[in-house]
Formats: sequence, C-alpha cells, structure tokens
Amino acid sequence: MGTGWTRRELMRGSAVALFAGFMGPWGISRRARAAERFRAVHLSDFHWGYRGPWNRHPEASLRAVLERVRGLSPRPDLMLVTGDLIQATPESSQRRERFQQVKSLLDSLAIPWVAVPGEHDTFGDGGAMFEELIGPRYYHRTVGPIHIFGLDNVSRGPLLEPRQVSWFRREIQALSRDSIILVLTHAPLFSLFIPWNWYTYNGTAIYHIMRPYAAKQFLFGHIHQACDREYEGMNRSGLPTAWPLPEPGPLVRLEPWPQGATHPEMGLGFRVLDWQGGRFEEPLVYLEPPVVQEVTP
Repeated sequence: MGTGWTRRELMRGSAVALFAGFMGPWGISRRARAAERFRAVHLSDFHWGYRGPWNRHPEASLRAVLERVRGLSPRPDLMLVTGDLIQATPESSQRRERFQQVKSLLDSLAIPWVAVPGEHDTFGDGGAMFEELIGPRYYHRTVGPIHIFGLDNVSRGPLLEPRQVSWFRREIQALSRDSIILVLTHAPLFSLFIPWNWYTYNGTAIYHIMRPYAAKQFLFGHIHQACDREYEGMNRSGLPTAWPLPEPGPLVRLEPWPQGATHPEMGLGFRVLDWQGGRFEEPLVYLEPPVVQEVTP
C-alpha cells in the first residue's frame, strides 16, 4: 500500500485555477472543534493504461497532477484515491503491470495514501488483484483526528455486499458521536443519475447508519467532474486526472467533452481537504479550469 500504511457534485467552471468551497461549521463537540489540523488530497479516476481520443496522454496528465500535489505547502498528511486507478483490461499480466506502475507513482510522493476500487480496477477478477497489490476493498483507517472508511460499491455491481454493510455498522457504532468521519466510495452512494450508473443500489443503508454523526462527509469519484451535493450529509466528488465528463441531461449516450487535442488538461485536477477549527476547507485545483458557457435567455 502507500507509504506509511500496512495493507491497506456537478462540473462547475471557474475563471481561476483554485476554487474554494466551504462546508461551513458543523454542530460538533468542543473536542472535535479543537482537533489538530489535517490535510488530505482527493484524487480520482486515473484510468492508467487508457489509449484513445478522450485523452491521448492520460499518463502525462496524472504525472502533472501529482507534481502539483508534491508542491503543496503544507504537505498533505494523506492522499485519498476514489477508484479507477487503471483502465480495465482482460489481460491479467497487463492489469498487474498497470497497478504496479500506478502504485510506484503514488509511492514516489512519499505521502501515505489509501484507495477504494473502481469498476475498472475490479474488472475480470472481482477485485482480487486490487486487494493483492493495492489494499483491501473496504477498511477503516484513522489518521490524526479523522476516521476514514473505504467502501467497495462496484466490484459486485452498483451495490454494497450485505456483509460489508454489517461490518460498517459495527465499526461506526464503536465510535463516539463526535468523531470526524470520511467515507470513500467510487460511485456516489446516492442516486445522482441512474441511466449512467451514477448510483448505489443500497447506498441509503450507509446514510442511515451515519445519521447520528454530525462531522461526516462522503467522497466519491466515477463521474469525472466536480459535484457538491447535500444528501444525508455533504457528498463531494473528486476531479478526474484522465478526462472530464459532461453533466447528465438529455444525452442518449454518455459522451466525453470534445476538448480533443487542444485542451487535454481541461477539467482535470484534484481536491484539497483542510480540516481546521471544526470545518473542512476544500479548494478544487485544476490543471486547466473548465470553460463556463453562459446561457442567453
């Protein structure tokens, strides 16, 4: 797994490369408000090994993002990766090589990291190689004041296995009500857009278990764009490093942005999570900000 470990909302443009979105103060205890500072970076959807017109140089895009992360000050305490580290492939040897290359890149930053699987990561073997080379499909880790839960809502379809939900319930109920909790998944736990598989069939079970806890946030990937949605707590997506996708709407098919070869880094980047003073500050860092198209009435 990453260094330091044992095993382990919708696209909104900005005229600047750094966009700050604030969660606002939470109604939590004095102990949690006074907790030490914590900085994480949320990365997602590398699709390492992809070849095609959606991004002709996905490896270069990921390297550029990681260089931005490397240059952050203060240095992150942790990197959170919400799936699709690699592009799906039926060849086991090729899958292994892609995982090893991504792992080596992440390890080279010397920042601890954790990941959850995406559907591309579990294609062909149900996540067995992900577990071998990257880490467990679901887990509980504690870093400073933060409890991090990684969940797998893709390897068996767009759902959470019953035994995984039972495990999550036991783990959560063992925590005090003022705990600070991050829940990582690949697909959103809520139904964002079902025609494109942007949902989790039984994700409401997780929200129900989490209701007694105020200091919580749900982080996901999969949709390849920025999304902030209040649903049983704040749900925030990570930016992709591979290619952006459009907002859901009247499209019959899911198509990529037509950025082509002229703007290969548009919409790509990462999110920074800074916990201090009882709140998260969460800027989005773009390699190249997406363009806002104004609608004339």
